Amino acid sequence: NESESRFSARLRFDQAGALWTLDDRDGGWLPVPCARDGALAIEFAPRELKTFALQTDGTPQPATTRGPAVTLTGWTLTTPDGERRPLSALSDWPSLGYADYTGWMTYDTAFDWQGGGLLLSLGEVRFSARVTLDGVRYDLPFSPYTLRASLAAGRHQLRVEVLNTNANALYAGPDEGRGRFTGDYWSLYQFERAYQTCGLLGPVAIRPIA
Repeated sequence: NESESRFSARLRFDQAGALWTLDDRDGGWLPVPCARDGALAIEFAPRELKTFALQTDGTPQPATTRGPAVTLTGWTLTTPDGERRPLSALSDWPSLGYADYTGWMTYDTAFDWQGGGLLLSLGEVRFSARVTLDGVRYDLPFSPYTLRASLAAGRHQLRVEVLNTNANALYAGPDEGRGRFTGDYWSLYQFERAYQTCGLLGPVAIRPIA
């Protein structure tokens, strides 16, 4: 669901079997009951991606073992002018003084890991992210903005780059963007103003999974 609104849908599968959905927020698989006609009614949150697995061979879905989540801190933000700013907490770009900026900003931190499978969750992102973990890049365009990886024990470097929308460049300022439009166009695009709150909002957390 690429919109800022909730979305309802019905899915129908042409094969019978056990249906599961991936719960990326804690790393586990959850069984999904279908209706008698084989259709599945689902609700998408704004900007949410859902993953399903249909098992037709009768084997059980393997369980996922999960450990407690740890919130990552110690972030440094690289601003559009190249300044590296330590952050005591993650907050939106307008509150950091970048209400009219559209583009990428970069967050860096490091963490220690005991080794093994890991689930990284970025929490709330507005609106798209790419993650570089120990030099390997992963694109995360949709909620729930999670990544599975297997890491060796030791210190690891994490970079999160966040991209917002044109709403900040268009609607910031005392005239709320009116000066950038002619005729009735300003009123036609007011729905985009909801996208002005942007950035890596978190909380960013990691947890062991197997």
